[in-house]
Amino acid sequence: MDVEMPTNRKKNRNPTRKVEFNQARLTECVFHLQQIEIK
Repeated sequence: MDVEMPTNRKKNRNPTRKVEFNQARLTECVFHLQQIEIK
């Protein structure tokens, strides 16, 4: 999270792309968490 803040300032011109990237990361995290739960 602390790394996301300065990156957000730099790429302030394209917030949509940032949101899409964050959603992809969240999906990845949830997927991995589900995999761990199944195991």
